[in-house]
Formats: sequence, C-alpha cells, structure tokens
Amino acid sequence: MAATWLACITTAIKVRTIADPDIWWHLATGEWILRNGQLPRSEPFSWTAAGQGYVAYTWAFDIVSIWIFNHMGLFGILLAIMVSCIIILFLPSLPAQVPMWAVITGFTVSLLVGVIFGVWPAVKASRLNAIECLHYE
Repeated sequence: MAATWLACITTAIKVRTIADPDIWWHLATGEWILRNGQLPRSEPFSWTAAGQGYVAYTWAFDIVSIWIFNHMGLFGILLAIMVSCIIILFLPSLPAQVPMWAVITGFTVSLLVGVIFGVWPAVKASRLNAIECLHYE
C-alpha cells in the first residue's frame, strides 16, 4: 500500500512539471484539424488574436491528444501523462534535444531535394520553347 502511495505521489509531482495547461486548446485544435483536414492558418479560438496568422507547430500532439480523448476520455489523457512520467522516471537519460549532426543532415537532405526536384526541373523547363510546348497540350 505504501508503494502505491509513493508511486502516486511521485507521478503527481512529475505530472505537475510536464502538464500542459492548454490541453483543452490542444484538444480543440486537434478536433478542428480532423474536421477540416488541414492545419489552421489563423487563430481559430482566441478572442484577442482571432484571425491573426500563426503556425500550428503542435499539430501532431493535438491530433494524438484528441484521438486519445475521443477513445478514452479524460482518463486517457491522464494515463498518457502518467505513462510519459514513468518513461521519464525510468529513462532519465533519454535525449530531449536533437543532436547537431541530425540537424545538419536534415538540412542537407532538404536542400538537395529542393535543388534536385525544384530548381533543376525549372531550369530545364526554362530552356524549352513555351509556344511549342503548349502546342502539344
């Protein structure tokens, strides 16, 4: 019994450190994304910033959160937080930062893809005779 209380207290302390006070906003955004099939380009829920543009950088978390909430309710959200706390508790050395080599590799691959599949076809197309190309349309 004491071990159960200790686990509950430890989890409660950990939950306080990683809990997101905007979970209801995340749930509403996830529901909006699923309903509309796209990311919002302007603030859909704020009264003071309504219509202002923004980037929904937590879209994946929002979708996962609304899925958990739709299938398990608030208990599912709390369970997900507890599982996250347990993972942090048992794997404290789990890296929370992206190593620099991964950033450089990602940037390099993105740059190559942009050049190969964006600039190169555009250069090839610019060398063609537009009238002749449209003739075959």
